[in-house]
Amino acid sequence: MFKLRSVWQDLKQTSQFIAIAFVIFAVSIYIGITNDSFTVFLNTQIEAMRGMVEQLDQSSNPTLSTMVFIFLNNAIKSVMVIFLGAFFGIFPVFFLAVNGLIIGYIVKLTLDGQMLISLFDLIVKTLLPHGILEIPALILVAAYGLRLGKLLFSTMGALIMNHNKLDQIGLQYKETLKRCAVMAVYATLLLLVASIIESTFTMWLASTIK
Repeated sequence: MFKLRSVWQDLKQTSQFIAIAFVIFAVSIYIGITNDSFTVFLNTQIEAMRGMVEQLDQSSNPTLSTMVFIFLNNAIKSVMVIFLGAFFGIFPVFFLAVNGLIIGYIVKLTLDGQMLISLFDLIVKTLLPHGILEIPALILVAAYGLRLGKLLFSTMGALIMNHNKLDQIGLQYKETLKRCAVMAVYATLLLLVASIIESTFTMWLASTIK
């Protein structure tokens, strides 16, 4: 079940949901850059993150504390995104939208000169080092959450239109939950590596920004 070949085959079957998740994320980044409607909400989110960073910096071991916090925060949210996706896929969409909006808004602040950092440094030194692993992992868990959510729509359709399909859908639930559990494990491993990179290499790169 955890074999890479099996996971790869399942990723192919989930490709449409991966594409949907990617589009939602990309569109959210674009909206964050071009639209001011969410400014108050996004400022609140950013201030909350700044407050957390300040608390972590005051700990006895800031690097370790940051790594543990980032990993647990992302890992817990990722598992929730997958399995709460069963509720019509609402949570994965919200999760992707919020993360995309925040990234887009930070890019907007940088372009507007409201952050003392260049766009190059923002992307190359603070986002990409860990984002290469973290962003794909978050898109994948959202995709599996959407896949699980689709089954609820299928179940409702079968209840209304054709009860004979319920047994087949039940088998799909069983298989999909297995695949979701596998992806949750792999995503957690990716997020662990990403948290190590973010709390060490990314932090070091960020400290070199003048």
